[in-house]
Amino acid sequence: MALYYFTKDEPNTTNCSGECLENWPAFYAENLEAPEGFIKDDFGTITREDTGEKQTTYKGYPLYYFVKDEASGDVNGQGVKDVWFIVNSETTFAQ
Repeated sequence: MALYYFTKDEPNTTNCSGECLENWPAFYAENLEAPEGFIKDDFGTITREDTGEKQTTYKGYPLYYFVKDEASGDVNGQGVKDVWFIVNSETTFAQ
């Protein structure tokens, strides 16, 4: 499934909680294997302040699924409200 980042997040900090988290569930993989084209060291883990659960990050930014992506290859969350975007090996984050 596609993974997304939220432009309102900050490095190692999630700003998606409550209803947001219902639509954009947190992604976590304990033993993540970096996909082709990615560098394993760019992935990390944070512990969410709101739920206490772990969440995988890419270059410090928390990763999410989108509930309306139902099948492999779906990217229905791309560009939602101009704040949700797919993570790929070309992704750069504004600092």
